[in-house]
Amino acid sequence: MAQVNVRNRKRTDGSNNWEYRFEIAKQDGKRKRISKSGFKTKAEALKEGTRVFNEYNNGGTVLKPSEIGFSDFLDLYIEKYCKHELAIETVASYEKKIRLYIKPALGNYKLKAINPIILSDLFQDLKDKGYSKNTLVSVKAVLSGALTYAVTPLQYIQQSPMVYVKLPKESDKQKKQNTSGGIRKDGKRNGAIRGSNSHIYIKKDWIDKIFDKFPQGHPDHIPLLTGYKLGTRIGETYALTVDDFDFKNKTVTIDKQFQWNASKKCWYLKPPKYNSTRTISMPDDYAQEIKAAILQAKKNRLFYGEFYTKYYLNNDNELNENGDGKEIYLINVRENGTFINPRTMQHCSHIIHHNMGFQEFDYHSLRHTHATDLAKAGATPKFVQARLGHKSIKVTMEIYQHLDAEMEQQGADVLNRMYK
Repeated sequence: MAQVNVRNRKRTDGSNNWEYRFEIAKQDGKRKRISKSGFKTKAEALKEGTRVFNEYNNGGTVLKPSEIGFSDFLDLYIEKYCKHELAIETVASYEKKIRLYIKPALGNYKLKAINPIILSDLFQDLKDKGYSKNTLVSVKAVLSGALTYAVTPLQYIQQSPMVYVKLPKESDKQKKQNTSGGIRKDGKRNGAIRGSNSHIYIKKDWIDKIFDKFPQGHPDHIPLLTGYKLGTRIGETYALTVDDFDFKNKTVTIDKQFQWNASKKCWYLKPPKYNSTRTISMPDDYAQEIKAAILQAKKNRLFYGEFYTKYYLNNDNELNENGDGKEIYLINVRENGTFINPRTMQHCSHIIHHNMGFQEFDYHSLRHTHATDLAKAGATPKFVQARLGHKSIKVTMEIYQHLDAEMEQQGADVLNRMYK
């Protein structure tokens, strides 16, 4: 069995020159070893040699599996696995969940001490503090991935304790809220009908109110209109460029999305989710508004001249203003050319939630509404799947199943009224 050995290779002047060495895996059948000298004492050489030996045996980790703290293990998981295997925005999301929810509760434990009871207590505490089910699900995903990684390939633990952990059940009050059809605290219906997922169908009267609040010319108007008329995801909406529109054939090509690189602090383009590149038709009124917006942007570019903000894409598809790469002509820009990025939708949603009283609104619900309206109008599931870029037809069919259930309930209500 390999071990760390030390020896004193004294210099010609008689001073100490301690060296550590240990054997590693053979290469081409030949013995190989790692060694380093230059230490003044035996203890220094042995200490550093032991550290490097453990690092080698554990695939780059410095601490022994039996000693590693859960906080350090999570850092290792991010560095050694997530940053190599996951998308940048996913890594950023994992880091946020770990920082906000996991480390404060579990960071002081050793990895080997993490058990189902401790984990279940974490989820119960998050639920008691009022965090949403989506938050609990996302935290569970991070922990499941990390602890599975500890089992294999690291072999730090024999089995993931997350196997035995279930999320706490919703109370009857929460279940009622989640199926209330969008009832406000004052008892009035706000126009939202919950579907089979967390997103909602937005009734026409509330669509009209939203566009009255954010009319043509407002920075949030085109992003809202695009989500409603095309059913695009938020990253796809803000990535639209002039070249994506074919006004002759009345189509728009969805072939990219914007994501935020937290480490570089910049927006960058990547293929749409599930690589769902598609060319879809656009309604006449939407095409007219986009055409008008493009024409206005050209006029603004001439008016502002050198003070008009221009954007470029470098070789890494990162958006920049310094002229690095090819110029890109974005649709969602202000009068002076500055990019209206996806974060502006947070402010828009805040206004809809608090100023207008529509608490259930989120951007993805525009997409859900678009898909539901298509289904109501008789569009086939395959058409809706292709238009929205759903990964699976099962996702699309959930919309139709919800509509069937809604129509069945409406029929039952009519029947009951007939015989009263």
